[in-house]
Amino acid sequence: MSQILQKFYCLLLVGFALPLSAYEKAISHEHTNNNLIKKLKSLSKNSTIDEALKELPDDIVSNHVLMFDSQSLQQASYRYPRVLLYNADASLVITFNGSPDQRGYESLETMRFLPPPQSKFVFEQIVFKKDFEVRKKFLQQNQLKHELEALEDKDGLKIGPNASACITCHTKDPRPNWEPYSHWPGAYGQLDSRSLQLMKGGYTSFDFEQRPHAEFIKQTQNTAAVELPIFIESSKTKLRYSRIKNLKNHLPIDPKIGNRERMRSPMLSTFTVRLTEQNNFRILRMLENSPNWHYRKYLWFASIMPDRCDLLQDATKQIDPELSFTFDTWFSDPFNTPIEFSKKIEILLSGTGIEFWEASMSFRKGYNHVGFSSSGNWNLEFLHMLLHKDVDIKNLVRKTLGRLEDLEQDTSYLEGNDRVATYAPALSRYKLIGIETTAMCNALIAAAIKAKTNK
Repeated sequence: MSQILQKFYCLLLVGFALPLSAYEKAISHEHTNNNLIKKLKSLSKNSTIDEALKELPDDIVSNHVLMFDSQSLQQASYRYPRVLLYNADASLVITFNGSPDQRGYESLETMRFLPPPQSKFVFEQIVFKKDFEVRKKFLQQNQLKHELEALEDKDGLKIGPNASACITCHTKDPRPNWEPYSHWPGAYGQLDSRSLQLMKGGYTSFDFEQRPHAEFIKQTQNTAAVELPIFIESSKTKLRYSRIKNLKNHLPIDPKIGNRERMRSPMLSTFTVRLTEQNNFRILRMLENSPNWHYRKYLWFASIMPDRCDLLQDATKQIDPELSFTFDTWFSDPFNTPIEFSKKIEILLSGTGIEFWEASMSFRKGYNHVGFSSSGNWNLEFLHMLLHKDVDIKNLVRKTLGRLEDLEQDTSYLEGNDRVATYAPALSRYKLIGIETTAMCNALIAAAIKAKTNK
């Protein structure tokens, strides 16, 4: 399909309304990503991973997450972490570890995000034959029979896109396994990007104690803070790791006060923002295929406006009694923490046939937490997904409240939480917060009734 047809299909048929600049970037990145994957597959036949890393562009080897503990197919340790390299918009992620005694040493794992209208993640392992033989020799010499059998299952490059080995953990509609702001267990910087902060007594941060990984972070943070500078220094002479640029960005600006300062570059929060944006596309695709979305989308939007839509509950009882019960529960509590908002999203998804855990990015089944990225305004993040990517809602807001040029800007490439900080003032200027909430609420309810009647 040509780029023009893709753009037409995206904007007119599917209902997304990306700014053209952002869409064109996404298409361009998809083409670049696909070519790079093909190149890596070609290199895997006669080259090593270390040699292949030399071929990666600067933007990928300059953006990275370091995992000293990993639940993936690639093992990790403090001295030989699993590295997650990502490009500017994280539409391509390439991972590896560094020691032959680690599971997954012989492979690059890749994740690509396909932009709308596909809005899908593609996971793939690329096995490098030379590294495969190195790993095999190590296992044979150490008589590790079970590991050797597992390794030999990969012989002949039998792993393709979204193979069973990938979707076992990444779900049937694949998505990343990545925890939300502001703690990333197993990553250097896991403690709210404070890579060298020691756990001295109690650590206070919003909802930290409610997270299932709080104990893990308490047990590993001190060791991680000691080991990170050692790894960075030793990486200069280690194959694979020596190819990575800007590793010192994982350290605080001033190491002397490292127990209080965050990392020099917001790589963890930026990575989280990028994955969240992509997963929001995926969630919207799933919602568009859910029952009655053609009119429910207006009710959803009304329910998450920053200022409460008081007319919604009574109107929903007439429009959609099943959804009315959901909204009664939704309105019972405010948006105070990421966990509370995630519970509300779970309530909203309950009538769609979408399993909440699969919509989220949480690695831990049963830990129902949407992978939202911001430190506040979680409802604005979801609201923006609908406002910015659904043509019908966008046109309705423009017709009801006026121009929306400030929301048209391409915010996809802002770093970290600056993205969300941009949304809130813009929404306020266009009176989604304030005196015209009632007008917007009435318009959304009327649109829902019309859409249901005309279907």
